Amino acid sequence: LPNLGGCGFGRLIHHTTYCLITALATGRVLVLSDKKWPHSDLVIKTFLEPLSTSCLNYTGPTKLVWEVDPTDPSPILEISISDYQKLIRNKQPYNPPAVHSALATRIFSLAADPNAWWAGQFVGYLLRYNHTVSKRLREEAEKIDFSSPVVGVHVRRTDKIGTPGGGT
Repeated sequence: LPNLGGCGFGRLIHHTTYCLITALATGRVLVLSDKKWPHSDLVIKTFLEPLSTSCLNYTGPTKLVWEVDPTDPSPILEISISDYQKLIRNKQPYNPPAVHSALATRIFSLAADPNAWWAGQFVGYLLRYNHTVSKRLREEAEKIDFSSPVVGVHVRRTDKIGTPGGGT
C-alpha cells in the first residue's frame, strides 16, 4: 500500500463502512470514488471489487454533508471525513452500531455481539480484493512455506508514536 500519511487503512475502511451502512439505511447506492483519500495517495477503488455491477460511476457535482438526511433529494451526496467529531455526533437512527430493524430479532438471537456481527458483514463485503490484488496476494503466498502452523502478528506503533498511550 502507498504511504497513507495521517489517515490509515483502518480509518479508510471504517469510514467506507459507515458510508455503506448509511447508503443502505437511506435507500441510496454507494459508489466508490476515484479521488485520493485525504493525506495519502490511496484510491480505494484501485484495490477493492466494485460494490455493484451496475452502478460503477457517478457524474455531476456532489453535495458534501456530514449527516445524511433520508429525505434529502440531492442525487449525489459525499459524506465528509474532515470533521470526524461532527460525524460521530450526528443522531440518525441508522448510525452504527444500529442493526437493521427488519433483521434485528433474528440477529440478536444468533450472534453474541449483534452489532459487531452487523458491522462485520459490511466490512467483509467491502474487503473483497479485485483481481490484481488477489493475484498479487496469491503470488506472495506461494513464496511462503505454509507447511507448518503460521502465526501472523501485527504490532501497530509508528502512526501512534508521540500520542497518548502511543509510546515514544
